[in-house]
Order: sequence, then structure tokens, then C-alpha cells
Amino acid sequence: MQVRLLGPVELWGAGGRVDLGAPQQRCVFTVLAMSPRQTVSVDALVDRVWGDQLPRNVRTVLYTYVSRLRRQLRRANGAGGQTVLRHRDGGYALEVDPEQVDLHRARRLATEARAARRRPDGTERAAELLAQACDLWVGPPLAGVTSDWAERVRVGLEHEWRALLTERYDAAIRAGQHQAVIGPLSESLAAYPLTEPLAALLMLALHRSGRPTEALEVYAQLRRRMLAELGGEPGEPLRRLHERMLRRDPSLEQPRPGRPAPWVTLCQLPPDTWHFIGRDRLCQELAAAVEADPEHTAVPVVTITGLPGAGKTALAVRVAHRIRGRFPDGQWHVRLSGADGPRDPVQVLGELLEASGADPRTIPAGLERRTAALRTRVADRRVLILLDGAASAAQVRPLLPGTAGAAVLVTSRQLLAGLAAAAAVRLGPLAPVAALELLRRLAGPDRVAAEPEAAAEISAACGRLPLALRIAGARLAARPEWRLARLAGLLRDRRRRLDELAIGDLAVRPGLASSVEALDPLLRTALRRLAPLGSGAFPTRTAAALAADPSNGAGPAGRAGDRDGDRLIDALMAANLVDPVGTDAGEPRYRLPELVAAYAVELVDDAEAGFSPPHRAGRVGPAPDAGGVRGRPGGAGVNR
Repeated sequence: MQVRLLGPVELWGAGGRVDLGAPQQRCVFTVLAMSPRQTVSVDALVDRVWGDQLPRNVRTVLYTYVSRLRRQLRRANGAGGQTVLRHRDGGYALEVDPEQVDLHRARRLATEARAARRRPDGTERAAELLAQACDLWVGPPLAGVTSDWAERVRVGLEHEWRALLTERYDAAIRAGQHQAVIGPLSESLAAYPLTEPLAALLMLALHRSGRPTEALEVYAQLRRRMLAELGGEPGEPLRRLHERMLRRDPSLEQPRPGRPAPWVTLCQLPPDTWHFIGRDRLCQELAAAVEADPEHTAVPVVTITGLPGAGKTALAVRVAHRIRGRFPDGQWHVRLSGADGPRDPVQVLGELLEASGADPRTIPAGLERRTAALRTRVADRRVLILLDGAASAAQVRPLLPGTAGAAVLVTSRQLLAGLAAAAAVRLGPLAPVAALELLRRLAGPDRVAAEPEAAAEISAACGRLPLALRIAGARLAARPEWRLARLAGLLRDRRRRLDELAIGDLAVRPGLASSVEALDPLLRTALRRLAPLGSGAFPTRTAAALAADPSNGAGPAGRAGDRDGDRLIDALMAANLVDPVGTDAGEPRYRLPELVAAYAVELVDDAEAGFSPPHRAGRVGPAPDAGGVRGRPGGAGVNR
């Protein structure tokens, strides 16, 4: 059985072509054939077949069409043919191998061709595979199918066809077949006369065939047509090619075969954590969002943002491990923050290019050229990239692949509103039950069961943040003789709390300090003046008034009090330092997260003592056997 979509929609079976029935029935078949082995819901079928022009009893009509198609598909399968149109999960699926559908066979051939082009000896094979893919396109796609959905899909397929044509001719010219493609290239340019990439390839083919005058005439004809019909000149790439031909640039001649840089498959994901809890459903949703775009055009980007210690990296790593099998060309883990602050994308790009196998001597300088080089390296490869600790959308954009096949996970303490993400998650604290379960696993179930109130107090004092709970659990595990009430008491005082939330190289304070230090000075002032509110709720006007009132904090009010309250809240929310908590009498209210409130109290203490805020960021917490001894400046703490 064969399904044809790249021309008139047809079904061919053992006995020849099978009648697909009325136009709407043919459209139902087309919708299912576009996504073989995938369930299409009844609502989606109705929308794609009829749009707003619904017949009476539309579902009954749809079921009738499905029943008729089942009979025709059995006939196509020959004697004893099985049912391949199945009802599943509230919809229908056409259970055929994608290779039986010409569109998907053409896409598979194109993917194989791109892989072949990356091999030192694969140029001719790539040209052959692309020619086979093009041969499957026999006419306007989805011909004979009429619906608004079909028209939209047809437009997208036409763009795909032109891109495939361009790719085919480019591969053929690279394989030395420039004379053979002049005829078909001329026909294609006649069909699409304003397509500059096709004109450029025809010019190059003619030039390499010893026909430079004809190559220049192709440019002249296209330029005249563009001026007459569009009122503009050809684009810069085509103009540059024309100028190079005029000066007989020797680099336009057929190049000698070169050996491309080898590809190195990197598997750099950090180990998954045993103590991952409370995010399983979110993990499943993000894994689904990373699935490749069904139209093969977009790189899925997932952003995970939140307060330091909220478990952003742990969630991203868990998702990455769950889906790593779909990315056989590598899984990259890229740290975007260093000891001196955000890392320069130019440096990161250079490291990625070299690590993936590029010769360091060939790596270009400059952001734009390195971005282009990396996108060329990963084009059509199945690579998963985890960008960890991004400072801004501007830092991330140059690192994004340009073609489908790759996928990107991004973690950041900042909301990355400037990125077009397939899914964006703002990670908050764990649910109370999950937070207690994490503490139970770390400190021991018997101890938590013996002191449930103290356990709940510890969880609340930690703001239910995974990092803080890990530290609390580790301290309790290191001191099995302690009652939970002792640690709960040590955490009760906000002025000492961040001293207590540190053990070994784990500490909460450094992450909070770096987030606060990245703020505008006026926002730091506003945060300090919100400290008296603790983690209590407040409206926008209160935040604005406190920021403007010098009686509520150290130092002059400055311009912060004159700013619009909403802009103040927006900036603090973008840094994940303020949470919305609903409304009161229609007015939105906000609160400082528990540990942010503790850090804000420290800001007040530091201002009154004359210290600069960063002096605490490096303080060491209590050693496992030191029980609540207040730390001093000069130690080291690492936020994770």
C-alpha cells in the first residue's frame, strides 16, 4: 500500500488506485496520512476538514467517512488485509509505516542526504538521495483536497519543495554535476522566476561549465524583472556573486574535494540526583515539549527559571536524562556563569566548536561568525543542549541552533521573556507534602515521624526550597543525636538563618547574594526596605511607598520611590525575588519568598553596620559538629 500526498492525493494498493470518495472524505484521509501512526483527535479532524462550515450532525458524518475509509484501506491491503485506521485515545490514527507515505519518504531521504554531506566522501551520495527525494514530488501537494487547513499546509509544503530543490541543485554542483543540472535548474527558475537562490545556483553552474556570459545574463534578467515587479534590487548575496563573476574570482571554480572536520559526540550531562521529588509531572510535560516540531522547522527551547536553590538544574538534568536517547549526536552541558559573572558567548561558542571536533585553527573570530559556524556544525544533527545558569536572553540567543533536530534546555534565575520558548516554567517552592518527603529521605523517616511539627517548621523556614532542605537534611544526618526541634530553633531567627543553611560546599546565601547584587542599586534599596514586612503579603503601592521612604531603610530614597510601583514589582519578579500571592479587594498582592526575606534582613543589618552587601556571600556556615556557631567573613560557600 502506498499513499501519495505530493501531487494528487491518492491511495494505491494491491489492485491499483483506490477510490477515496467524496472531497471531505478525501480530506479526512489526508489529515491522517500527514501524521502516520499519530492519533488525531476528533475535534482536530472536524476543524481541519470543515473549519467553520460545519454540517449538521458533523460527528455522525465524520464516523461515516471513517467507516468507508476503513473498507477502502482493507481493500488496498489485499485479501485478508488488516484494519490500519484505528480508533485510539479519543481520535483516529492511520497505522501505516511512514515509508509508505511519499511525503515522509522524501523527508527521510533528505535527512539521509544531509548526513551524507557531512562525510568526506558523501557529496555524490547526497546529490543522489536529494534527487530521489525530489522525484517523489510530482505536482502541487495535496491536489484535490479543499479546506482552509489543506490550503495552509499546502503553502508550507510549497516552501519545503523550493528549499529541497535548492538543496538538490547545490549538492549536485558540489559533486561536480554542474553541466547536468543546467537544464532542470533553468526549468525550476522559470517556474519560480524570483527565487534568488535558484538564480545563484544556475549562474554558478553556467560559470563552471565555461558559459560566463550566460551566467551574467541570468543575473541581468532577474534584476530587470525584480525592478519591474518589485521595485527593488536583488539581495546582497546575489549581487556579491555577480561582482565576483565580473572580476573572474578564481574561488568560483570547482573546488578540490576537502575533508570536513570530524564530529565528536559529547555526552556531558551531570549525573541525575537520587533526591528528585515533587516535580515528576512537570518533568513529563517538559520532556513532551522538547519533542521535535512536527513540521520539522523549529528548534524547541524550554526555559526553567526560578529562585536560587529552587532546583532548576536538577529538573533540567532529569528531563535531559529522560530524553537523551532521542539525541544520538550528543548531549551538551554548558555552564553560562563563571566565578567572574556571566560568560561571554564568544568564548562559549569557541569551546563548543572545538569540543565538537572543529580544528581550532579554523574557528573564526567574532560573535556572528562563530554563531554561524556552530549552526553549520549542528545542522540536521540530533543534539540536546543544556544551557545552565543563563544571565539573559541576549546571552542565550547566539548559542541556539538554527535548524530542527536539536533541542535546548535553559536554566536561569531571570525570567527569559525575550526567548521564543516551546515551554517556559517558573519554578517555585516544593509542595508541603513533597518538601516533608525530601526531609524524611535525608534525615530519616523515624525522626520526622517522631517530630512532625518541628519537621514542618524546618520545611517552612527553608522556604520549601530543595537546596535549603538538602542542607537541613544533611545537617540532621550528620548529627543523629539532635532532635529536629533543635535545628528548627536555630532556623527561627531570620538574622541567623542563612548562617545555619550551610554545610560543606553547600550554602544558600551565595546564590541569593549574586541575584541581589545583579539588581539595579535602586532595586536593592527597595528590597532592603521591604525587609520589615518579612514574608508577609503587600500591595504594589506599599512597595513603592517603602522604596521611596528613607525612614524605612538606610540611605537616601533616591529615584526608586518615584518609580511606578508596577515597574518595581516587575523588575523584582523578573529576578524571581518576589512572588504573587493573589488579590485582596481586587488589588494584586505580593510577598518576599522566605529566604529572600531572610537575606533582606541581612541587607538591613549590613547597611546599619556599614558593610557592603557582598561581604556575607562568602561566609562559611556551621560545621556539622559546630551546631549554630555564627560564621565569619572569609569562608567559601557554593550555591547549587
